[in-house]
Amino acid sequence: MEVKISIIVPCYNMEKYIEETILSILNQQYPNLELIVVDGGSSDNTLSILSKYKEQISLLISEKDEGQYNAINKGFSKATGEILAWLNADDVYFPWTLAHVANFFNKHPKQSWISGSTSVMNGDGIVNGFHSNVTPKPRKYVENGWFSIELFGCLQQEGMFWRKELWEQVGGLDEKYKLAADFELWTKFAKYEELVSFGIPLACFRSHDSSRSKLMRDIYEDEIDKICENLKKPSFIVQFLGRYSLLSNLILKKFTFSKSLIYYFSPTKKEWLIGYKFSHMSFHSFSRLFFMK
Repeated sequence: MEVKISIIVPCYNMEKYIEETILSILNQQYPNLELIVVDGGSSDNTLSILSKYKEQISLLISEKDEGQYNAINKGFSKATGEILAWLNADDVYFPWTLAHVANFFNKHPKQSWISGSTSVMNGDGIVNGFHSNVTPKPRKYVENGWFSIELFGCLQQEGMFWRKELWEQVGGLDEKYKLAADFELWTKFAKYEELVSFGIPLACFRSHDSSRSKLMRDIYEDEIDKICENLKKPSFIVQFLGRYSLLSNLILKKFTFSKSLIYYFSPTKKEWLIGYKFSHMSFHSFSRLFFMK
């Protein structure tokens, strides 16, 4: 029997995107899916759209909550799947996502946490960022909060999947954070388990003008600073280079080499394999970097 996957979709007044998000999950027709939607009491057309899929949604909660992370914690408290994830109501999965996730966790029972490659689309759903070069995600870098905007780049939440035991071990999301609770969650996960990097994207982040990450970036960065206060700091030169994005891309990431677990497709063996791979921390080529604006 296929491993049971529980997906939480938190939403509030997301009529513009919610149907695309829900269909990106349901259209995969994964046979052992638990889809839990936690709505914060939407006043637009969100609930009407969701009603079209009431037979396929395992649980729909619609009530006033205390924010996105409260909604996510609430959803996971009801989840019964072995594998957990959440997908924000303006992001999407790819058609292959759940099949690959299930195959991985079935084949590798000792692994607890995976992340797809980065992928970004615009408000109209056009993919305009697709990073095929898989970068290492060393456990100590994640645990110390070094995967941030100013250092080695953010970890993409929508492409994360993990075992329920790991979520319970760390106690879920800390709701005192309003924008960076996922960042803090990764540092807690990394205390117990190593993150496995997938060789393909598993989800796509929608970048649009009304997204919270754009409107409240200052608050997000303040929370990151607070989370990292008591964590190990990188070297002075790494911190210095990280303040300048072009230098970070050209020097810091390109000339910082490390290794971590990578899940990749072997063209010679014609199968997906897992192993420690040594590579630089940038997904950019030099030609792309020089032509960036």
